[in-house]
Amino acid sequence: MQQISLAEFSQMMAPEDMALGSVFGALTIEATHFLLEKGSLYTVAKGNKVFEYGDSGGRFFVVCKGSLDFFKQHQGEWRHIRVVNFGEETGFVPMIALHEQSGTAVAREDSIVLEISSALYAELQQKYSVDFGLLTLNLAREMARVIDKMGEAMVTEDK
Repeated sequence: MQQISLAEFSQMMAPEDMALGSVFGALTIEATHFLLEKGSLYTVAKGNKVFEYGDSGGRFFVVCKGSLDFFKQHQGEWRHIRVVNFGEETGFVPMIALHEQSGTAVAREDSIVLEISSALYAELQQKYSVDFGLLTLNLAREMARVIDKMGEAMVTEDK
């Protein structure tokens, strides 16, 4: 992963476009800029890891451009769990649950991700409380969608 500045990011895409994704939907542009400025932006080449199983869970990543594959290990085998697309996140559950990453995220294509640490998430609550509430709702909604998809995959796999 290669860290980039907000200015470099802004040359690749308009920060305002982040509102088109599920995680940043309905946030004010001020809160979006705050997260993009205070968070860590990275370019990730196809095939490179964003995080690995066992890494610190003290942060989550939002896909700003591109997509990621998320894998979990089961009985010694790695299994593809889901694709994380533009505007979606990975790593929020371990951050909230206060445990290490439970899988590995790999760039499916050349991508840009925004790392939001637990400290930045807390700082957002202090400075932009309404946006914090909206972000938390968006993250919970996305988590619910992932749970629903995983449940569907479990019942269709059993058939």
